[in-house]
Amino acid sequence: MDITSLTSFLLSSKRNVDYALNKTSGDIHAVLGNEAVDLDSAVSSVVTAYYIAHSTYKEEKENKSEEKQSFVISVINCTRQDLPLRTEVVFFLKDNGIRVEDLICR
Repeated sequence: MDITSLTSFLLSSKRNVDYALNKTSGDIHAVLGNEAVDLDSAVSSVVTAYYIAHSTYKEEKENKSEEKQSFVISVINCTRQDLPLRTEVVFFLKDNGIRVEDLICR
C-alpha cells in the first residue's frame, strides 16, 4: 500500500457515497473506529476500509457472474467540526500526506 493508492481510495470513497446510497443492488460497508477518535482508531478505520475494499474488488472481479457492486468507506467517528480537536490524528495524517478534507466524518 502506498500513500497515492490510499489517497485515491479516500477520494473515490467520498465521491461514491451518494452513488452507493442510491444504488439498489450491492452492499455498503462503513468502517468506524471508536468515538474517542484516538490515533489508532482513526488509522485502523482507514486502513481496514482500504483492505476490505481491495479484497472485495478482487472477489467481485473474479466472480463476474454477480452484477452487484459493493462499496467500502472509512468513517471517522466524530463530526468534521470536532476533528481538529483530535490534534494527534490531524498531525499524523498531514505528516503522512493525507488531507483531512479527504476523510468522511460522521
